[in-house]
Amino acid sequence: TLGYATSFQPDVGGVWSADPDLPILAKLFKTQMIISPLNRYKNFTFVAHSMGGLIIQKAIIDDEKLNKRVENFFMFGTPSGGLRKASWLKFWKRQFRNMGKNSPFIMELRSQWDKIVNGTPGFCLKVIAGTNDQFVNPNSSLGPFDEKFQYVIPGNHLDIVKPKTTATESVRLVVSVLK
Repeated sequence: TLGYATSFQPDVGGVWSADPDLPILAKLFKTQMIISPLNRYKNFTFVAHSMGGLIIQKAIIDDEKLNKRVENFFMFGTPSGGLRKASWLKFWKRQFRNMGKNSPFIMELRSQWDKIVNGTPGFCLKVIAGTNDQFVNPNSSLGPFDEKFQYVIPGNHLDIVKPKTTATESVRLVVSVLK
């Protein structure tokens, strides 16, 4: 697993940055993919949740070599269409500003994804929404993608990535593709 810094601590421009913005986190992710031990692997399956899906999307469109190494990409509850509620908190931190509906980051991400991936990714793409996800609604997680990539499973924003058993739909969906 790869992680990144995110918290609810505020950013104070020019003085204090609680957490890096999403473009910097995408560069961090790309860096992690080209150094040991991950540089040894030819192909990857990415399973991302929420903001992590935005970071990986940005890395894929920014790095053609990484794009070619992706075999499968699962995005659970990723706000690919942006979050209206994040726009209200954009003064608090850069990550919220990046995720805001119609933010420059989201608009550029959608535009570049459409140009580079063009509806036919060179990998298996699954975008997954939770039936009860009130944090990232299905319009944001599914809407930017063709229906053939869209899936819905039971659960809220956290339940969809915290399976209680191997029989949980999220686990079965990932396993069905990897088999």
